[in-house]
Amino acid sequence: MLSRNLIIRILIILGILMVVGYSFFALKDVLRRPRIDITTPQTGYATTTPMITIAGRVLRGNLFFINNATTTIDLDGNFSEQLLLSSGYNIMTLEARDRYGRTGSEVIEMILIPKVATSASTSTITETIETGGTATSTTTSTGTN
Repeated sequence: MLSRNLIIRILIILGILMVVGYSFFALKDVLRRPRIDITTPQTGYATTTPMITIAGRVLRGNLFFINNATTTIDLDGNFSEQLLLSSGYNIMTLEARDRYGRTGSEVIEMILIPKVATSASTSTITETIETGGTATSTTTSTGTN
């Protein structure tokens, strides 16, 4: 009789643990804040092109902002936005909000390296050719100033 009561108690405890475990599994999206996965660019990105594309995916969020500007996301949470960088150091703040007001954020730091205006190099080649006791000198110039 004692073993039967023990088996019933173990089954009740297992049933309660299963219900609690499933509840956490089912409510994980409600319990966790939004997450942002950035595919491009990575933080520390340096470029000479001022126009960049920020792309990635928002998980468990329904509102998405890049530098406090609303950005659209598709039904799967994917986003892609083109931005114009200013010369030098740039910081982009990405923020996602869910329907409960919780936020998740990521920061991307990028550097726009300004293109330096260069002129074509000029080179001068001087050749001296000696033929039969006579020296001939030829000068060739290439490029523009």
